[in-house]
Amino acid sequence: MVLELAMALLDGLCVLDLSRLLPGPLCTMILSDLGADVIKVEQPKIGDYARAAPPLIRDTGAAFLMLNRNKRSITLNLKNIEAQVILCKLVAKADVFVESFQPGVADRLGVGYSVLSKLNERIVYSSISGYGQSGPYRDMVGHDLTYMAYSGAIGATGSRGGTPTIPAIQVSDILGGIYAALAIAAALYRREKTGKGDFIDISLMDVAVASMIMPLSFYFAGASTEKGASLLSGGAPFYNVYETADGKFISIAALEQKFWMKLCTLLRLEKYSDQQLASPNVNRQIHQELAEFFRQKNRDEWLRILNEHEIPCAPVNDVSEVPLDPHVRARRTIFEIGTEAFGELNQLATPIRMFHNPLNVRSAPPKLGQDTLEILRGLGYSTKDVERLRTEGAI
Repeated sequence: MVLELAMALLDGLCVLDLSRLLPGPLCTMILSDLGADVIKVEQPKIGDYARAAPPLIRDTGAAFLMLNRNKRSITLNLKNIEAQVILCKLVAKADVFVESFQPGVADRLGVGYSVLSKLNERIVYSSISGYGQSGPYRDMVGHDLTYMAYSGAIGATGSRGGTPTIPAIQVSDILGGIYAALAIAAALYRREKTGKGDFIDISLMDVAVASMIMPLSFYFAGASTEKGASLLSGGAPFYNVYETADGKFISIAALEQKFWMKLCTLLRLEKYSDQQLASPNVNRQIHQELAEFFRQKNRDEWLRILNEHEIPCAPVNDVSEVPLDPHVRARRTIFEIGTEAFGELNQLATPIRMFHNPLNVRSAPPKLGQDTLEILRGLGYSTKDVERLRTEGAI
């Protein structure tokens, strides 16, 4: 992707990544794009579970390949004493430690914060788990769907009277990775002042609840939170999706009154100009009339007309249309990297743009354990030592 630079923002920062699947790897990929040296510590033969999750590109999960560029991979069997010694040597030199174990598992493996902080008091330790390190759900298993269901987000999504809808994106997982990266950055800033690291407890259910800003603010204000009925979830005609003549869909986001008035004037519905916040019955009538108008022209024609009048709108793109979007292409939000192992890989850019510090893609996602020898040599192990460790099942 872009851009060689003399010194990246996090150049010299060493991150040990023991996480799997989505939130942790996203967190450490953000750090790696910012210049950190991320060492991905994986279980021998198995590795990150996302490596085997379909669909596959050649022999590796597509999602894994999207989340693990700019990282090095070492395999360590943490049930082996010598592997634990190796990890401790890595921790002694590291700045950040990221794990996504169930609460208590890291302690049982001897890699909990209480142990590692004694080896390196400057270590910033981030634990990402479903329900966090405390609370009645602490030991429960879960995934994005369960955290989002607990938060109310699933129950608030969908059409009125219909079945709750599962979002296409993993909201708590993605925001969890971003929150973890933000917390790590804050802890590193504090460390510059105090010389001490910290323990970060990221709960994906906490993240899901924290994402409910609008629904819960409506609830606390006494407004309706019925699925598909609130102003921002399908209950208002000015903030909605409409089918067009060609069977496609367009989104209208005339949220501010000035945009609503422009839309009413354009569609010759001036009688509704002062009824943007009408009663549910009137809203249904307005929605029906808007739907009739939008079925009269094709999607792209409506986009041209609405944009000419500066009314917020967008095509409801199919996933296959996104890589072709001219704005996505111009800003290189999706880009390709060439790899020997996987061919040309499409990647999603970390959406951070800095004038003096452009992000840097240095390497493709690693094959399982491909950097084990290099990393161990950096710790003083010889090639013969590495062969022995492999034979003994430590790596």
